[in-house]
Amino acid sequence: MESFRVPEVDMMTVSKNSMLEREFMLKFVPRIGLTNVSYGSMYRVDKFYLDSQEYRDMTRDPYNKMLPPKSFTRYRGKCGIKIDPNLIEMSRPPSAHVDCIPLVYPVEYGHPMDISGGFRLQGRYGRQGATTFRKR
Repeated sequence: MESFRVPEVDMMTVSKNSMLEREFMLKFVPRIGLTNVSYGSMYRVDKFYLDSQEYRDMTRDPYNKMLPPKSFTRYRGKCGIKIDPNLIEMSRPPSAHVDCIPLVYPVEYGHPMDISGGFRLQGRYGRQGATTFRKR
């Protein structure tokens, strides 16, 4: 079986050629003075995209000749944003808490349930209750 050498890519050349094509994106939106378009934020998003592509090219470089983009080397470690304590509590696993079973006692009736002898309907409240109509 014959062995042959697979050529490796020169990412420096590929990255330079592709960056010339990618930089067209920065000029894609014409600056015609629209008030509802934030050109600065659009530029930052497009620039971050270009830096991400450059970072990807750097990770594909087999010889480690390429340097990382400046936007990926600026902030190392934690940034100064404080995390919401509610977010910390919600990200924790649920606690294994078992509720105790409530005590249920049987209902005790105050009078016998034998109604063979008849029964009498009686109200609980006085004559001015909600069940009687009062004339003026």
